[in-house]
Amino acid sequence: GLTTERSDGVGNPQSVLEELQAVIADHARAITRFERGLNADRGCNLDSGPSASTRTHEMRSANRKFASKLEQISRDIAHVESVHRDRLQREYDGVCSYASRVEAFDQEISELKSGQPYGSLTESLLKTIKDLHHSNDCLQRELRECQCRLAKEHQRANTAERDARVDTLTQLPNRRSFDERFVELQSLYERYSHPFTLAVFDIDRFKRINDTYGHATGDAVLAMVGRVLAECQRATDHVSRFGGEEFALLATECCGDQAQAVAERYRRRIAAASLRCGRVNLRVTVSVGVALVDSDSTHTTVIERADQALYCAKNSGGNCCRLFDEAQGSPLATIG
Repeated sequence: GLTTERSDGVGNPQSVLEELQAVIADHARAITRFERGLNADRGCNLDSGPSASTRTHEMRSANRKFASKLEQISRDIAHVESVHRDRLQREYDGVCSYASRVEAFDQEISELKSGQPYGSLTESLLKTIKDLHHSNDCLQRELRECQCRLAKEHQRANTAERDARVDTLTQLPNRRSFDERFVELQSLYERYSHPFTLAVFDIDRFKRINDTYGHATGDAVLAMVGRVLAECQRATDHVSRFGGEEFALLATECCGDQAQAVAERYRRRIAAASLRCGRVNLRVTVSVGVALVDSDSTHTTVIERADQALYCAKNSGGNCCRLFDEAQGSPLATIG
């Protein structure tokens, strides 16, 4: 059967093109076999032996199979996303033009009569076959070119989709990616009670860095912090640029002391890093606000709790972590 649908039920244009190519190639092979048989059976009657009648039957069977598969592909095209459907329909229409010639060819074969010598029709059939070969070759070339164009468009779309979720400066996932990952983790929490934690990192005295060393250096600091965070993250962590000089960490399967320890490990690694700025090795620190997710948490409330903890970390002098205490409704003591 034909497999031309993605798991989400929307037709896959690449699969449809591949099926069209396969159908055309299969028919080309069938024509070639029949052509060889014609040349081999010159001078024989249609019923003079099994080979002639068998080849005729096989060719007609291949023609019917070709027509049947085209009907299925036509139905598959209807399920393709509209952005690709018109292009596929144009390619399909070209194949249908070829199919009309195949139908006429099949009619020509069907009129062969028992006892009739092949030789009297060989030249006519060979000319028809030659025309079919030419049309078939052109179709296969056009389908290959269409598939290449579609693959390039798919690659560009994937690149654009990726870029829409990546921060250009730090090459970390951006806020959109963070929001999507949060929804995924929240769904897992609600279904399987898998805990996760949000930690928000804010670069200490970042405005002073920009004012003192310039915005180019500020950008370099952001890139450095992003690089350190990316190097630190575990396979299950999701680190992103939250906005401005803020970064976010979504850490799974950890809560309480473990969540604090994870955030603290990131903080220490950033504090240990340095950036060469002229003759100065510039070191930066971050303040971190940590919030655990519970059954009543929403996207908004978790971010608000992390922000409150971050605010307390800033007021404590920076370069430290604070964990929001859900029971008390306020941040706990400074870590770091």
